[in-house]
Amino acid sequence: MDTNKHHAHGIRQVAITVSDVDAALGFYRDVLGLAFLFRAGPGLAFLDADGVRIMLTAP
Repeated sequence: MDTNKHHAHGIRQVAITVSDVDAALGFYRDVLGLAFLFRAGPGLAFLDADGVRIMLTAP
């Protein structure tokens, strides 16, 4: 049986649901030092974590 048949080849984006996108953006950008990419409206923000895109989204 091929145990490697269903494995991830790399993570490109991670979505994180947060209650307050503005507050979370401040934390991920200013405290953790992730690079801000762009906002897509008030409920979405995107950052870069060493090649992995982090999507902050409101519920």
